[in-house]
Amino acid sequence: MTNPIFKFILLIAFFITIMNACKKDSATNTNNTTKNTNTTDSTSIVDSALVIVGEFADPDIIKVSDSVWRLYYAIKPEVPNNNFEVFTSWSKDGVNWNDEDTILTMATFPDIIKTKEGKYRIYFQRAQLINSAISDDGINFTDESGTRVKPPIDTASAAATSTILLPDDTYLMVYRETVNGKYESNSINSVTTAFRTATSTDGLNFTLGDIIVEGRCSTFDGYIDGGELFFMNDTLHLRFWTSAGFQNQEDAGHYDMYSLDNGKTWSAYILFDDSFIGGDPTFAKIGNDWLMYHTGYDGGIYYKALN
Repeated sequence: MTNPIFKFILLIAFFITIMNACKKDSATNTNNTTKNTNTTDSTSIVDSALVIVGEFADPDIIKVSDSVWRLYYAIKPEVPNNNFEVFTSWSKDGVNWNDEDTILTMATFPDIIKTKEGKYRIYFQRAQLINSAISDDGINFTDESGTRVKPPIDTASAAATSTILLPDDTYLMVYRETVNGKYESNSINSVTTAFRTATSTDGLNFTLGDIIVEGRCSTFDGYIDGGELFFMNDTLHLRFWTSAGFQNQEDAGHYDMYSLDNGKTWSAYILFDDSFIGGDPTFAKIGNDWLMYHTGYDGGIYYKALN
């Protein structure tokens, strides 16, 4: 006979899931992305520090060699007289960083990968679309012709990509799709967003996929941003944040979801850290430590060591 306490727990869990499900106001998400309000205990923050000082945002990290890592990050658009520059810094330990060069201008949201041919490709937003540039050394880039991603509707814009090379040598991209208009009349943001996937065999020609996270719901007040793809223990993760983290302490934090089939299907998202203030996460395992880099609430790029 089923334990009545167990049945009660199942009933409560089902009720919480239903109450926190996103209301789909526009595009339908065919994947399971119901919110789970329990925070994951698989990782916790054990150290934190400012590593890149200045009005910068949108970091992305890549392993250059067994002993060198490189961060790519952009000037904040709010900085007066900026030229939408993208910068780099390098490090051997992930904590102490050395400034390098300005590698791009008129580009935002840098997203760096190493191609299957061993070159460096950087995706970025320009004129509301996703473009790219290619490099042999990760510093000197040449723009590639054409557009990598254009949203399926003309009224939307594409930005904030995260791209990863999968084990089968195909490329998976997740990008932020933005549409003008508030989610609710009292919403903080004047736009709404969702995450859509795109796939490619060559890193240049992408086929649009489904929306996998719908920001247009009460959980996120219409807005999600900064999705980051990375493998942890051979499992593909997508971690992202919501602007509620900057406006409402009760909703601050990063969310995490995972895929066991290289992005074909996704788990429900869970609240990874409900005390986190900041955005645009990027992750790397340096030595024995998992490190997260992110845009700080008060400016600059921070790192957090994860347990």
